[in-house]
Amino acid sequence: MNIKELAQKAGVSVATVSYVLNGKNKVSSTTRNKVLAIIESEGYEFNSAARDLKKQSNKIIVICLESLHGSFFNELIDGIEQAAIKLGYNFIVATSFGGTKSSAYKMLSERRVDGAIILAPILENEFLLAAAAKNTPVILLDRELNHPNIRNILLDNISGIEQAIDELVSKKITNIAYIGGIESHFDAQQRLSAFYSSMAKHQLTINKSWVFSGEFDQASGKRVALSLLNNRDKCPEAVICANDEMAIGLEQTLLAHNIKIPEQISVIGFDDIVISRYITPSLSTISYPKQELGYLAVDSLIKLIQKKEVTNLKIRTSFIKRNSSK
Repeated sequence: MNIKELAQKAGVSVATVSYVLNGKNKVSSTTRNKVLAIIESEGYEFNSAARDLKKQSNKIIVICLESLHGSFFNELIDGIEQAAIKLGYNFIVATSFGGTKSSAYKMLSERRVDGAIILAPILENEFLLAAAAKNTPVILLDRELNHPNIRNILLDNISGIEQAIDELVSKKITNIAYIGGIESHFDAQQRLSAFYSSMAKHQLTINKSWVFSGEFDQASGKRVALSLLNNRDKCPEAVICANDEMAIGLEQTLLAHNIKIPEQISVIGFDDIVISRYITPSLSTISYPKQELGYLAVDSLIKLIQKKEVTNLKIRTSFIKRNSSK
């Protein structure tokens, strides 16, 4: 039932129904109750998107994440919150869990916000391009798409992995293993490619049995650790992981089986999440300014909303040596 049909059934004007839907005190209680009763019985759902489009701008942006778990997202959201407050915008956090039924999908499909920041690989390129084609400004984090209403903010994934391998080679460590992330993810693809190219640059042999696939979680690191422990005579000297979560799972499992870190195996992560500084031994990792990433994402999005000049950006990465590597 649309709003016209609802008005006809109630025997009132469309304007009267609109007043009821928007909570205006311009109708009698009898008329209001009559309209509300029909809404309840007929299952009418108020399309807030249509109302919002008429307003042109709600000063609301959405950040679409794959998950809300982990300190990585906390730091990122902190930067987003700081920027949003400073620039006079509100923000909503939505996840892509549930696919087409997810809150992220609904926000973009119904255009309930002025723009979106996307860090959710499950949202397909075609869907994001369709949203951009409907005049929704989009900032993509660590992912690339070309459209007039889309800008990309990329991490320097390649330089980060190169720095880690350079550090290991400087310590005469050449037998290096790697745990990759989810294969369909842009960042996982870039980091794996960088591992291969950097190993080739140093003319190091890659043991294919030491290149593992992971899921960006601690369970993946634990699984790889157990695999390495099954063949202790042929263990690598170091393992680089595509994120800190996997590195922590690897490190803690190796320690539980009396493998000394870094004396027997060096472990390096990627992301520099807060906990990596406080575990024992503290985790060597590839770091980048996550709060700054969030701030820049909001700043770029608002400029895009306001039709100002916005360029694609690349965020620097740097190797942080701690106690888990020689």
